[in-house]
Amino acid sequence: MVINNTKVFEFPAKQNLRIVDLTGAGDLFAAGYLHSFVNNFELEKSLECGTNLSAKVIQILGARL
Repeated sequence: MVINNTKVFEFPAKQNLRIVDLTGAGDLFAAGYLHSFVNNFELEKSLECGTNLSAKVIQILGARL
């Protein structure tokens, strides 16, 4: 979720994942979101990129993709 002035932007969590290890989920979310944000993506797209990266890392053991 991102709040920009008075507007709230949300992107749903991924469903039906085989969660193995939560290590790195927050870091990868932040990396995907910030990379997109710094490169002037729309806020919804930035949230989507962060969500996609965090969904990938929690399905493997360890914090490396």
